[in-house]
Amino acid sequence: MTEEEYYGAALPRLRQAEQCLLNILRECPMEESVGCVQPMIACRISIKKPESRRNKLRSLAFPLTPTQHHRSCGCRVGAFFI
Repeated sequence: MTEEEYYGAALPRLRQAEQCLLNILRECPMEESVGCVQPMIACRISIKKPESRRNKLRSLAFPLTPTQHHRSCGCRVGAFFI
């Protein structure tokens, strides 16, 4: 199943959310070091793949054809903690 088939009319809003997250993270320092440590070492923004989303919903015993797509778009940031 494609993203278009699965998310339907919600896909443009998810792509917009993905772009907003990217714009926010572009403002965060990736290469500047603070005390010889990079604040962020990796970043990934994505819309959850339909099969992965269905597996998550199945594991939570939710309907496999959701009408709301909470947590469908997100980012993963790798950072050092001191």
